[in-house]
Amino acid sequence: MGKDSGFTSGWSLQKYSSLAKNWSNLEGTPDFVGHWGAQIPSLSDKKSFKRAGITLGQILQTPTDLSRSNLIEEDVPYAGVLTIQATWYAFNNEQFHGFQTTLGMVGPMSLAEQTQKVLHKQLGNDDPKGWDNQLTNVLLLNFSYMTKKKLWQSGNLSGQSYDASASGSIVLGNMFTQALTSVELRYGHNMPGGFVNTLDPIGYSMQ
Repeated sequence: MGKDSGFTSGWSLQKYSSLAKNWSNLEGTPDFVGHWGAQIPSLSDKKSFKRAGITLGQILQTPTDLSRSNLIEEDVPYAGVLTIQATWYAFNNEQFHGFQTTLGMVGPMSLAEQTQKVLHKQLGNDDPKGWDNQLTNVLLLNFSYMTKKKLWQSGNLSGQSYDASASGSIVLGNMFTQALTSVELRYGHNMPGGFVNTLDPIGYSMQ
């Protein structure tokens, strides 16, 4: 939008296994991935599909005024995180359970300064001046658990259909710590079974 303030940008590259009926049959992953998934409580329901994934991602945040090179104490700090995530989840059209662990770095090792400056140069935007004041290098470790349950559904998935679901999640660690609840509503034609896929920044919600 041509403006940086607070959340500046975020991206992620994600790779997932194929769907499987049990953790021992995950295709495209080492055997230990399925073995770990089988140890996570609530993720071994025989009626649910299983899937595991790995994600590389980055988030940048900056204060509103990029022209100042001094420390700006009245706004968010210059900061970036670079993370790798592992995700395991089990779901069907009635319920979803997922577990995610995030490992990363905040500070210069996140390469946030280089990412923003290269992007701004390519777009012809102002050069951000305050990265010398960014947060220092700190190791990040986060754990997330999410559960969803279908409350109501009507229609036919291959035609017009409607549904409503309850969602709850807890995120613990030194990147994000929070508890969230929500109600999700879907309406559409030829919708896939399952639940809403929320496109949140890396580490904030289940990828």
